[in-house]
Amino acid sequence: MAFKLLDTVVLLADTTSQSLNGDHKVSLLRGHVGTVVEVVDLDVVVVEFADSNGKALSQVQKLL
Repeated sequence: MAFKLLDTVVLLADTTSQSLNGDHKVSLLRGHVGTVVEVVDLDVVVVEFADSNGKALSQVQKLL
């Protein structure tokens, strides 16, 4: 599947990631909705996840 910039994605499994400022780990739970913020390659995208107030929590680079 080819993702495009600003596509919406949903986590299918729980995961952890570094916070945007790198000072702590963030738990991202199954069902958390994120936005594609960069398409690196056909097989690699960067997804940003935010809290319920819209504050960015973490960016996750994912090999598809």
